[in-house]
Amino acid sequence: MTTTTDTICAISTPPGIGGIAVIRVSGPKAFEAVRHIWHGKDLASARHASALVGEIMDGDHILDQAVASIFRSPHSYTTQDTVEISVHGSVYVQSRLLRLLIDTGLCRLAQPGEYTRLAYLAGRLDLAQVEAVADILSARTAGAHRIAINQLKGSLTTRIRELRSQLIDLASLLELELDFSEEDIEFASRARLELLANDIIGQIDRLTDSFATGQAILTGYPIALAGATNAGKSTLLNLLLDDDRAIVSDVHGTTRDTIQDTFKIGETLFRITDTAGLRDTSDPIEREGINRTCKVINSAHLILWLIDHRTSDSEVREIWKQLSLNLAGHQTLLPVITKTDICQEVVDANIKRIKEILHDLSGVDKIAQETPLSHSISDAETLQMLRDTICRIAAPHTNYQPGDVVITNERQRQALLQARAELQNTHKALTQGLPPDLVAHHLRHAISSLATITGDITTPDLLATIFTRFCIGK
Repeated sequence: MTTTTDTICAISTPPGIGGIAVIRVSGPKAFEAVRHIWHGKDLASARHASALVGEIMDGDHILDQAVASIFRSPHSYTTQDTVEISVHGSVYVQSRLLRLLIDTGLCRLAQPGEYTRLAYLAGRLDLAQVEAVADILSARTAGAHRIAINQLKGSLTTRIRELRSQLIDLASLLELELDFSEEDIEFASRARLELLANDIIGQIDRLTDSFATGQAILTGYPIALAGATNAGKSTLLNLLLDDDRAIVSDVHGTTRDTIQDTFKIGETLFRITDTAGLRDTSDPIEREGINRTCKVINSAHLILWLIDHRTSDSEVREIWKQLSLNLAGHQTLLPVITKTDICQEVVDANIKRIKEILHDLSGVDKIAQETPLSHSISDAETLQMLRDTICRIAAPHTNYQPGDVVITNERQRQALLQARAELQNTHKALTQGLPPDLVAHHLRHAISSLATITGDITTPDLLATIFTRFCIGK
């Protein structure tokens, strides 16, 4: 349990061997704890944001030369006195230094996320900013970093508090009406309240719609490789990843489970999943793999439908039938005709035949807005064409402009959806002429839902869930 009276310590740099490692000590006894093992200029007399060179003593022996960076309360990350000790990145030195600090009896090992939790409890960060810190730590692309920095600067917090402020103003007028209920006085214009509810619902919709963009940028634009067995899905996965990630074999049904990995094209991160081939089977293991394939297809934004150019008309139609049952309707389907380096004498005719079949399939035109591509593992040009097409399709969903407010996690999305539902109930109560206490009830719940995003209203369970995302040293 986090307390503001404890002094805590932890290794704040990644585990393993490196050039340097940083051990952070924070709390009321931070200077005293470090002074027990420090040989050098007195830490207590050092100025804020200064760095001192000295030695870490292990009894009568020198453990390592070190630099101690001093951050005085309330100007540190946690708002408490903090010393960050930089030592050589030896695993032994790191672990021994941590043990020496704990053995002073003046500090304990930090819990996951405890430093950031102290910053939150001190009011330095709100919950949306806390989650932005976690996103900065996990950012793998420039876009993910920009979104996280924007949230850390308070862009989402500002937007949410603006919405709450508007609702609180009108809710307070409704509450005032309740105090004068016997006088039949109307303080809050019902027409204005209806307009405001509709306007905020629209703003919430734009924020929730941004979740897909936030997730695509942070975790990768989701792509599914789908199609019949032995259509070349695993081969294409390996080519896009530039790694032998999946087993490639001429045996049908080699892939029985999903295989997921990420790759980058330029600054865009993609999350690609190879799936079990679609076909009728009595094998329970393969059937479970196909069930997982269907779930992946349903959640992907782009489905690459791989079709061996030798596939018969009836097989193409059958695979489309299975695919179409699992499409969500908002996705893009890109047929990719594969193995065009095999049976060269019939390849052109087969490609033409398959494209004609795809053109005639019922429902394909509603989702397959892309011209089918032909692909050969021996042709670098067609692979590059595929990469370019993937980037073009993903661009509208991964394009982030500085200043855009984007939500990045499911907790934020759920809170917005709850607020939206309460505002819809508010609007319904207004149109039906229901009493002000019922209208106020729904408004209060909408305000509370928005408040959970920033942490203006929170619970211990919510805090525990959020801070366990962090490493011990953060």
